[in-house]
Amino acid sequence: MPSINFNPAGITALQNFNLAQTNLSVTQSQISTGKRVQSASDDPAALATSQRLLAQKNGVGVGIENSKAADKMLATSDKALDNMQGILQDMRQLAVKASNDATTDADRTNYQKQIDDYRKELDRIARDTKYKERHLLNGDIKNSRAAVDAKATVLTNIAVSESSTQGTAASTLINASNISLTATNGKDITFQIKLVANGANVDAQVFASDSSVSVKTVASVNLAANEADLSANYGGLKIGINKVDASTDIGKTAVVRIQSKDAGDTVDKSLAFQIGANAGEEVSIGVGDMSSTGLRITKLDVSSSLAAKNSVSMIDDAINKLSDERSKIGSLQNRLKVGISNNETYKANLEGALAQEVDVDYAQAVLNQTIDQVKQQASLAMLTQANQAQQAVLGLLR
Repeated sequence: MPSINFNPAGITALQNFNLAQTNLSVTQSQISTGKRVQSASDDPAALATSQRLLAQKNGVGVGIENSKAADKMLATSDKALDNMQGILQDMRQLAVKASNDATTDADRTNYQKQIDDYRKELDRIARDTKYKERHLLNGDIKNSRAAVDAKATVLTNIAVSESSTQGTAASTLINASNISLTATNGKDITFQIKLVANGANVDAQVFASDSSVSVKTVASVNLAANEADLSANYGGLKIGINKVDASTDIGKTAVVRIQSKDAGDTVDKSLAFQIGANAGEEVSIGVGDMSSTGLRITKLDVSSSLAAKNSVSMIDDAINKLSDERSKIGSLQNRLKVGISNNETYKANLEGALAQEVDVDYAQAVLNQTIDQVKQQASLAMLTQANQAQQAVLGLLR
């Protein structure tokens, strides 16, 4: 039935035109932004997934920057420790020179001044080495450490031949297993123990590297006994001297070093660096107190040969401690570099997954644009024809 109030063909053509126009607008927006998902209505599931992937990608990126910052901080510490080791090596050379009995007291006085100046420089480096205003070597970021008991070491024992194991031969003068440490005096001390003839007895003379202790006879034993046990007590440290043979041991000397107890640190002040995208993905970084106090070399004494020998041992301990810290730092730097490389690969994979979720497929989008443009033009043509058909009703009114 011809009618001017109802044009089904025109309405259908207009609907198709509007639909094509809407689709074309969406497609053109996707092409211009490169994003397939621009709002929640575009793809709700993909939007949720993309936000999780985006959070991971951004978190990994920040983790990479954090790792690089940690590496720079550790490199700063390592370089400072390298300089400190050079200073300790120079100090050790001076202490070795002072250990020689041919060295004069005047020479030792000059060596002592140089060692004191070196120690002050070590303290300055430990105090002033910073990264972003954070002190690195003064103990502010130290790890907790377990306490270490005092121990004794036989440095020289000429009563035992070089082919024998110290402390096991029958003619042993000093046996490390026979040295008991009942207390600590807070100092590292080297004792030189010499057996000398004293009439019908053997005296054990003890020389201590501690300048406050003078040479003294601490024990004597009757020669008729042929062998006996002696004990020397100093600052709560008990040194056992066993198997003194009257016929062979007179005039022999042993050197024993006592290292006092290290109380350790119960508080952990190490730093935590977030190197991953998620909570808990972190590494802890701690550097001990590298000052003369932390290295236990605040009172290096080279005023005598024996004191200088003790100082050599103390400096050796300090060098080993610095080496341990540098080894720990180097291992952590290697770990960070591996982590950075892994995170960069992970980030690239996350970017690929994110692109797959939300980025537009340009080939498909251009194809859709062409289709929508054709539909739009066809719908417009059909709408024009439908309107012309509607105008045919006017022919009946002529």
